[in-house]
This record gives sequence, C-alpha cells and structure tokens, in this order.
Amino acid sequence: MTRRILLPVLLATPLLAVYTYYYSDTLTGINTSNWTQNGPLSASGSGLTSVDANGGSLISTIAVPDGSSDYEVRTTLNLTASGGYYMSYLRASANTLLATGNTGTFYAVEIANPTFSGSSCSALLLILKSVSGSVTYLCPAITEWWCGRCTPGMQSSCTSMG
Repeated sequence: MTRRILLPVLLATPLLAVYTYYYSDTLTGINTSNWTQNGPLSASGSGLTSVDANGGSLISTIAVPDGSSDYEVRTTLNLTASGGYYMSYLRASANTLLATGNTGTFYAVEIANPTFSGSSCSALLLILKSVSGSVTYLCPAITEWWCGRCTPGMQSSCTSMG
C-alpha cells in the first residue's frame, strides 16, 4: 500500500488577520536543510509519498521568525483513491512519526481512511497528542468528517497557538 503524506505549509498566525507565510514548500524535492526526514519518502511534482506501510514524516527545522511556537500548517491533499492516513504534525520533535515504536512528542491532525463515493468522500478526522510515544486522542470520540467534494488540491489547515 502506498501511503501519502501531507504537504505542509508553515505560516505565522496573527489571530483573525491575513496570514503571513514565513515558509512554503510544494515538496517536489526534499530540502534536508529545512526538513528532518523520518521513514522512506519520495517527493515529486505529484507530492510526497511513501511506499512503507508506516509512511514517513517531514518535520520542519525552520524556527518561527517571532520566536514563539505559534504557527499554522496548511496541507494540500491530492487524493485519487480511497484509503490512507494523512497527518499534519504540530510542535513535533525531530523523531516524530506516528507508527509502531513511535518515540516522538507532537500534536497531530489526521485525516484517516478517506472513502470516495462519486465526487464526494468521507473520512475520520482525529486530533491527537503524543508525549514520548504515549498517544492520547484529544477528540471525545472518533467522528466521521464529511468533506464534500474530494478533489485534487483540497486543503486542510491546523493552528498551534499558546
């Protein structure tokens, strides 16, 4: 099974204002000066993928310019078939990869197992936290998330503040 990974775009997050991006990457290649790579990944014009069942992760090494830990991750998904797990990591340690034997510390927003039906799809939306590999799901229950039309280029955003 091919596992697709999210395309993160980091930006500063003034609340209720126009965002000012401080870094953007379409991930047509992996710049190891800006990313720590965990697991086998391939980058191309189609995005970031992994052939490993556990997937892989890219963790930004770029500091937030204002010195805070507040930022937003915007992800573009190019979904073409049902299945897979798509993760956006926030405040992640360099070794973060949600997989067997995970030792990372992070928050994550996961879009899990999207299922297509015509031009629409549904998926599970999960929010979780890991401290040294101990994972806690922060949602009170796993709920189905209806995302309407799943089209190449649909976007997901999550913010880390405070």
